[in-house]
Amino acid sequence: MDMQTQAGLISETTEKTKLTEKDDTLRISQREAEEFCAYKRQKKLAEINAAISRAELGFEGNTDAQALCATMEKFRLASVKMPLTTLSLYGAYFMRRGVTCDCIVGGTGETLTDVKAYEAKLALRYKAKEISLILAPSAVRGARYVEIRKELKKLRRITRRVYLKVCLDGSCPYALLSRLARICAEEHIDYISVPYFTGCEKLRADLFGGCLMEVSGVENLPDYKKMIGAGVSRILTTRVSSIRAEWMREVDEIRFPALKDPVEALETPSDLCLSLPPAAVKEE
Repeated sequence: MDMQTQAGLISETTEKTKLTEKDDTLRISQREAEEFCAYKRQKKLAEINAAISRAELGFEGNTDAQALCATMEKFRLASVKMPLTTLSLYGAYFMRRGVTCDCIVGGTGETLTDVKAYEAKLALRYKAKEISLILAPSAVRGARYVEIRKELKKLRRITRRVYLKVCLDGSCPYALLSRLARICAEEHIDYISVPYFTGCEKLRADLFGGCLMEVSGVENLPDYKKMIGAGVSRILTTRVSSIRAEWMREVDEIRFPALKDPVEALETPSDLCLSLPPAAVKEE
C-alpha cells in the first residue's frame, strides 16, 4: 500500500467519525442513535421475556382454564401448579395445549409416605411433568431427618423421569431450612420450594449437584427482580401480567444516553454528540 492510499484511508476514517481535537467528541448521525436505542430496547425486551419465562402460575380449578392456557402460551411460562384432584380433571386438556403441569402431592404433608407415593404415581398417569412434595410438618419440626431421607428416596425413585420439588415451610428457623436444603441436594432433588421471605435467596448457597430453587408468593416487580438477580430458577406468582406490564415501561424509557433532546441541543439536528474519555479517543 503506497503512501497516498494510506493517507486517503486515514482521511476517510477521520471524516467518518468526525472526531474533533478540541473537545474529544464523537459525532454520530441521528439514524445511528435511533438504531442504538432500538438495539438497547430489543436487548432489554429479551431480558424481560427470559425472566418472565421463569414464572409459574397456580390453578385451583375455579378459574378459567382456557384463559390460563392463553396466558401460559403468551408469556411462555414454565408451568402451572395444581393439586391432584384438579390435575385429574384438567390434565389432558393442559397436555393438549402444551402446558407443563406441576402436581402437588401429600396434602398437608401429614400423610403416610406410601400414600404420597401412590399420589405421585397417579400424577404421572395424568401426565404431570413436575411433582411438588409436601413434607410432614411434624417430621420437619421434630428434625426427623432419617424419616425425611427415606421419604425423599422413595419419591425420587418413582419420579426419576420428571422434576421433583420439595416444598419447605418458610416459618421454620433458617438453620432448619438450610439443613433441609442440603438434605434435598444430597438426595438428588431437582428443586426446593420456599415461600418468599427476606433473605430466602440465601438458601441457594446450600444447594449443589444441580438442585435448583423455587420461590412462591412473589407479587411485585422489585421482589421479582431480586429473585431473578439471586439466580432463583422458578417464581410462583399470581400477578405475572401486571409485573411484566410494569417492567415493560423500562423499555419505553430507553433513550440515547448523551442527550435528552438532541434536536434542540444541537445546531445540526442530524448529528448527536457522545463524549468519550481521552483514553477511548486515543484508541479510536
